Amino acid sequence: MKIILINYDFPPNDGIGGRRWAKLAKGLAMSGHDVVVIKAEPLPGAANSPWTADVEHPNISVVELPRAYPMVMQRPVRSLLDRLNYRMARYRLEKTAKGTIYDISLGWTQDLWKTLDHLFQGEDVDWIMATGAPWNMLFDTAQWKNRYGRTKLLVDFRDPWINARNYGMAQLSGSRLQWEKHKQMEVLCAADVVTTPYPYLTQALRDFAPKSPAKFEVLSHFYDRLDLPTPQPNVHSDTLNIVYAGEMYVECDNQLGWLQRHLVQLRTEQPEWFQRVRFDFYSPTNRSDHFAGLENVHFHAPIGKNIFGILQKADGLMLLLTESKKDDLTTKFFEYLPINKPLIAMGASGEVSRFVEAEQLGQVWTTDMNFDQWLRALQTLKESRQNAVLHVEQFELGPTTEKLLALLR
Repeated sequence: MKIILINYDFPPNDGIGGRRWAKLAKGLAMSGHDVVVIKAEPLPGAANSPWTADVEHPNISVVELPRAYPMVMQRPVRSLLDRLNYRMARYRLEKTAKGTIYDISLGWTQDLWKTLDHLFQGEDVDWIMATGAPWNMLFDTAQWKNRYGRTKLLVDFRDPWINARNYGMAQLSGSRLQWEKHKQMEVLCAADVVTTPYPYLTQALRDFAPKSPAKFEVLSHFYDRLDLPTPQPNVHSDTLNIVYAGEMYVECDNQLGWLQRHLVQLRTEQPEWFQRVRFDFYSPTNRSDHFAGLENVHFHAPIGKNIFGILQKADGLMLLLTESKKDDLTTKFFEYLPINKPLIAMGASGEVSRFVEAEQLGQVWTTDMNFDQWLRALQTLKESRQNAVLHVEQFELGPTTEKLLALLR
């Protein structure tokens, strides 16, 4: 098959938004299919994606389009001139955009359509796949498909669109929100297949567009066994090292505050256990201010795929479950699974905590746990995954690629 994949921040662009389809593109290419990727140019001075090497394959080619979205709104505002330019750019977007002004694929329409026109000249293309966020380019793709009509379209929602907590969606006026709903409906009705990583999101989209002819399917996140280091034997130690790797969302303040209070109490009431416990957070967002004076909590910058070696040596792998993420079996969750270390689902109760408990994968730390309950959990953490029988191989890239291919047949 020949496939066109539209993924705004496909590697080498940095960011988690490119990881899912970088891996799936690799899986498709290794299965003998040709994948042509349409992506945005990288941000100036940005680091390369940890998954860049994954997409270096003769069956994967890339077409890079310039970013039409104002550059001043894609980088930190550092000066008075930046603030002035930001306000001017925002004002222009408010005059031209009917929905949210914080969708970075705004302004891509003509370049995207011209590129699709060119790629389809004299070529048989079996599928277009477009993944969001950002969302406006999915609408552009749906409009192009409705005009062209000679191909099939798969759209992949990595996160909610209308109910998103970012992209300015929660603050939209009634008319702007209605336009975003219109765009989502157009996309769902133009699609032949709609995928999401989460059952609740798949059902929500099916309910939103009950007359859509598309197949609505769950295509879960996954891990890539080639990312994993060679397994090492466990080394007995009296220390307890707990690791978190990923973004630190603003919503997690409640969980971090709860952990900080228990650690302070641990230092006072159980100083020997305080000395044995260490927390390491690998994240682009440094939240060390929550743990000032606690010498056993450390924050580090992301280290790409080297994180897997760190995870392998840890005693517990933490998941921060905010209210908006409590039902999301994320990429991080599936990348933790094959490491075979106890998972700590810390925060709001939902599908993630239920999965951890049902499969005996570790522990659930809710913010209503008192100190004594939490201390007992710490003391039994290393033994908390001994009875797990989950076959994690089903969540590997290979089976996920096979499921994707089955949806295309």
